[in-house]
Amino acid sequence: MRRHQIRVKFQTEKVIGKALDDAKSWVNKSSKYSSEQIYKTLLVAGLRKTSLEDQCLHLQERAGGYGSSPSADVVLKVLDQQYGAMDLDTLEQTIAKNLQRMAIMLPQFGKKRQSVIIAVDLHDEEYFGKPLYDRDGREITMYGQLRNKSGNISGNKRRVFRYATAAIVSFGKRLQIPITIGFTINYKGQSRDEVIKKIYQQILPLNLNIECMVVDGGFASIRCFRFLQNQGVSFVSRGNYFKKRIYPVIGQNFEHTLSGYAGKMTVNAFIVETKSATGNRIRLMYLSSEVITPKVLTDSYGKHFRIENTYRHAKVVKIRTSTRKVHLRWVFWGISMLLELLWELIRYLGKSMGVSDYSFRQKLMIEYFKDHLVLLVPRSIYRFE
Repeated sequence: MRRHQIRVKFQTEKVIGKALDDAKSWVNKSSKYSSEQIYKTLLVAGLRKTSLEDQCLHLQERAGGYGSSPSADVVLKVLDQQYGAMDLDTLEQTIAKNLQRMAIMLPQFGKKRQSVIIAVDLHDEEYFGKPLYDRDGREITMYGQLRNKSGNISGNKRRVFRYATAAIVSFGKRLQIPITIGFTINYKGQSRDEVIKKIYQQILPLNLNIECMVVDGGFASIRCFRFLQNQGVSFVSRGNYFKKRIYPVIGQNFEHTLSGYAGKMTVNAFIVETKSATGNRIRLMYLSSEVITPKVLTDSYGKHFRIENTYRHAKVVKIRTSTRKVHLRWVFWGISMLLELLWELIRYLGKSMGVSDYSFRQKLMIEYFKDHLVLLVPRSIYRFE
């Protein structure tokens, strides 16, 4: 093995070792099994993209029969006792802090404050079943429109889970990967500005120098923009373009007035003409607190799409479940986001140390998981790319 590969392996062992040693922050121990055993069961269930029941049965067959490893009932009971009494805000903060605990292992967090670009996005996760409610009686499921394999919004509405995440999509000049640092759950009837406030409060303890916050078009409202403006945070977002309204010339910055129940607010706007997936000419409007130029759109809003990769990656390591307990569903999804973040960290370490061999980075991660979990981790991790 080459010298730089040895360095990468050492750093990779450090990162994955930290993730495995962090078991107690995710799950408590039971009367018979340690928190590490239960935590590893959840991790490998995500890596195998299977249900908890199937994973526990797989472990028991390999370990020598019933009682040698935790069963699905034991794991669910431990998680239910730990997270069942939590309200929605506490559950969100717990998942966000666990993700941040992994993110701060990057050397950029230990250096002087560098400017960061943070993306905030909404994501719908499909759900088939009856409406679900949290412990306070709020409906967690709602109707939304999902995207098909081509990336276009499907015409049929279906019931979904909706959540928002915040990710660092640019950290200085070198770190250009999405690092998830915020997580909040949406419920039916919740306002968008409340989501933005929760996300901002979660990332505030990291003491980041926020150069710009790129928010999804769903947050393009006066209340959201006003909150960010009051915090001294620059923002860029997609706006609504109306064909029947007269706008200034395309390709130039102009002042645009938003109006609604919250009053009026003037922001900078920029209209771009482009082609859709079907070849038709369409116009898109972008809104910002600063003067917009093509370079601003490229350097800021263009990096927003990196956060979309985190959702695609998290689906690859999603723990399958049919439980109607919403807090368990969100813990499972938090584990998926943790595995996705772990993957991003290892890819960055390999790239920063000069390892360009794609298969080496992947095989290294799989082999190290096998060493620590004493399990045969399947090649499902390859589906990240």
